Amino acid sequence: MSWKVAGFILVFFIVVLPILSLLLGVESVHSMNVKEVRLELEHSRHPPSDNICSGRCVIIVATVLRTIGNFSYVEKNSSIVMKVTIRIHVEQKGASSFKKTIVKTHYLPMINIDGAHFGIIPGLPAVTIKRIAGEITIWSEVSYSFEVRVDENEKVFDGGCYRVVECRENDTEPPLTYAIIPEGTGILGITTVGWAWPGYRELNVTVLAIDNVEVKDVSLKYSVNGGDFKDVELTDAISFENYRKVLGDLSAAIDSIRRVLGLDIEELPPPNLGIIVKTGYIPGRPPGCYIRFYSEAIDHRGNRFRSPVGLYFTEYSYSNRLVAILDPHILWRILIESGNEFRSLMKYLPDLPENCRNATLWSLNKLLNVTMQLRKIGIENFHHWERVSSKYNIYIAYNPYEILLFFTCNYCKAPDVIWLSNLYTGTSFVDYDLQDLTFTNRNRTRTVLEMMIDFMKRHHTGLIVTQGTLTDWIVYTGINESIKIGCRGHLGYNLTDVNVVNETTLAGLLGMPQLTLWECIRDKVADILCSNSDTVSRGLTLKSIPLQISHVPLNTSLVKTAYGIENEILEGLPDRFAIYIPEAMEKGYNAYTHIGWQFAFSKLVALKAFNELRKYRSEVVEIFNGMFTVFGGNVSHLEEAIDWGLESLYLGVINASSREHVLNMSFKLTGLNKTVHLTLPINFSKLFDYIPARILALSEDGLAAIIAYDKCWVNNGYRSLYFSFEIEACTGEYCDRIMTNAVEWVTGWRFEN
Repeated sequence: MSWKVAGFILVFFIVVLPILSLLLGVESVHSMNVKEVRLELEHSRHPPSDNICSGRCVIIVATVLRTIGNFSYVEKNSSIVMKVTIRIHVEQKGASSFKKTIVKTHYLPMINIDGAHFGIIPGLPAVTIKRIAGEITIWSEVSYSFEVRVDENEKVFDGGCYRVVECRENDTEPPLTYAIIPEGTGILGITTVGWAWPGYRELNVTVLAIDNVEVKDVSLKYSVNGGDFKDVELTDAISFENYRKVLGDLSAAIDSIRRVLGLDIEELPPPNLGIIVKTGYIPGRPPGCYIRFYSEAIDHRGNRFRSPVGLYFTEYSYSNRLVAILDPHILWRILIESGNEFRSLMKYLPDLPENCRNATLWSLNKLLNVTMQLRKIGIENFHHWERVSSKYNIYIAYNPYEILLFFTCNYCKAPDVIWLSNLYTGTSFVDYDLQDLTFTNRNRTRTVLEMMIDFMKRHHTGLIVTQGTLTDWIVYTGINESIKIGCRGHLGYNLTDVNVVNETTLAGLLGMPQLTLWECIRDKVADILCSNSDTVSRGLTLKSIPLQISHVPLNTSLVKTAYGIENEILEGLPDRFAIYIPEAMEKGYNAYTHIGWQFAFSKLVALKAFNELRKYRSEVVEIFNGMFTVFGGNVSHLEEAIDWGLESLYLGVINASSREHVLNMSFKLTGLNKTVHLTLPINFSKLFDYIPARILALSEDGLAAIIAYDKCWVNNGYRSLYFSFEIEACTGEYCDRIMTNAVEWVTGWRFEN
């Protein structure tokens, strides 16, 4: 068993289970009394009717809940065996009367798909046959219950019952199929723990296919690095043998009825099984590959269905370095590609209590709508983590709370690098603002960001951050009312966060605490306007202006600076190189870049970036409208804000002066004939007494950059890198080299007094 699987199991109940929620709620989680823990079960039947047509298979889905205090959690590490009792009634009326009931009881293992256990009860006959000697009636009654096992605990739950009656239905429903990774299953059962798997090791995949009548065939296909899909050889799974035995037993019982009553097979058809469970092994591949796979099923009428696409990366498991990656887009891309398949699966799920946590499958509906919107505007890119996994161990987390596994587990391998991948959403629904998310342990509550900062300083962990992770957008709809859209907590809210020694923000960790300063300045200017009833609306608009904009088109090359020429991150690259991202190229751009980082550097850099931004005004507004309308934001002010608000802020920053521990600024607000003067008690020049962040490469238009920070002058230092674009999504040999060089550089910290 790998360290990932062992570590995950070890701390699952201690750390992850009480806090894991797909919706990434902002609430803190407190320790629960184990005496309050109880197991419950929810289940559904398809079709739900008490009268089922002859030959129709019945799909049963059950979910185990672990209730702790006032909350319920989907118990994904559970197993369920369904006890099915079938009574086949036979009655002949007339001269030769005959009545008999055949009782069969079977135990059927259910197949676990991320906490939703699927099983099927075979389709049984119900017929009325008229003979000269009398009328023959055959029907069935079915009852079922559940035997649940969680850890060492076992519990029996009631199920339901139904009657099989004589009726016919048109079979227009396609079969349902799902390809599950049974060993160390990751999110949704379609990936491995941490989305990674050791290079050269084959991977076992279980394929489930169910149908309301009969599954004719099922297949499993896989692709390596975007190549053609190939078939995997499949054999019957052990769990399928139980279903085969049921079918054989029921077939024998019905055969005996035929013999006794002299019926042929057309008069009394055999039972329908409606399920296939097979297993296969995807061949091992070298480290540095991404593997995609799916199953496909076909029923007896030719209806086809494909499963959601699974994904994992092969890693160099012998490396002594681990890169922990927080990346929501890896799942979002799968949802974009397999949205219809997930929706077909979700219609079978039983209802859960409103306070249920960790219900990943049940929570997909809203997220599917979000990803469909992101697909339309073309900003969701495939991330090539195989470039990192070719040389290192990787662990990819979708949920920010998964990162806590490393911060709180004394038995888990400590990551050498933390990579935050374009975390541009800080909404209440999808919150990747690490300052919002809290964890309580031993009556002490801390944010995930605080815990990460503490961890990095203790272990000298390298940090890599890309693109929109610094997005700051909050839309103010009233003086005390707002909708948070970006990750403002990564930049901080107060002047006390402008600290390069004792960092409290992500901007500080990247060596750019000045970004926090300009956030506070924008807010203070806006508050001055809001204090006057005549300018409240302009004040709210100004306060809603994002200084950090996550997606701006990039069409120029990057050029090495003097620092970049000397730094090993860009070693082997030409002095001028371009970044290309396929999804952006479909829109006519090389890539997208984040802007706003310029506030931490030369005033001329900031002014040039603003002038370039105005060229892309309509494109930026279109992207923001599409991206954030779905999150509940109102972006009607953005175009106006770029015209006057951003210009006022940029010019105010550029003309700012610092003297005797005081920063003086003036903001001329276009259209208001008003100038706001602001004085802040901060020693701006003191920020540059320490070794600052360095621009290693800058795009010709000043929009994009690679920025390095080496905090080598304290004992608890570290190295960090910021890419204003998604280096993990770009194509070409330069991207491979930059990504691996980046990992090497941030892990090379050493103290220099």
